[in-house]
Amino acid sequence: MERVNGEKHKNYTLIPCGIDDTLFVPLKKEDCRKQLAESGKWKVERGKKYVLFPKMFYDEVKDYPLAKAVIDRVNSEKLIVNSEVELLEFTGFTREESAMMMNAVDCLLMTSKMEGSPQVIKEAMACGCPIVSVDVGDVKERLSGIAGCYVAKTREPEELSDLLRKALSFEGKTNGRDALIEQGLSNNLIAKQLIEIYSEVLKK
Repeated sequence: MERVNGEKHKNYTLIPCGIDDTLFVPLKKEDCRKQLAESGKWKVERGKKYVLFPKMFYDEVKDYPLAKAVIDRVNSEKLIVNSEVELLEFTGFTREESAMMMNAVDCLLMTSKMEGSPQVIKEAMACGCPIVSVDVGDVKERLSGIAGCYVAKTREPEELSDLLRKALSFEGKTNGRDALIEQGLSNNLIAKQLIEIYSEVLKK
């Protein structure tokens, strides 16, 4: 901020990273599971629900122990009837395979200790994937009003596991893609904002 005549004036614009909404699109779950299985990247077992963990389990910032506690409670309390829930590590995939994974799983679970504007949340939104997250970064703002997506008020496994139960019970795709476009977070819309900013700066 700078002061002009004793008043504060904003001299910056904060723009989140956009996502490729031509790659991350809603696809049929079974088709994606079949393609991933044929490529040897993932083997689906009957009677299971699959939850995607946004990164490697050993990344301390992502807080795998909390995510594991959530999954353990869901399974031990049998919160999902007739189904075991498995947490999947999200690593070793190409961009195309990542898009398929977000369509192939039943939910994405974020338990990070710190985030800014996480790309994985926006990419999952674009795919219509149900999401459960702690209140970190701008996730609460991004997921506001999206059916099938939930942001916890605490970091307690009890609350997160109850929200995960709701997300795993959600049928079909979320309206996350529509929300993403409305928020102006596709690559094309972000690029237009940047061009407008540079044009304004050049005028001055």
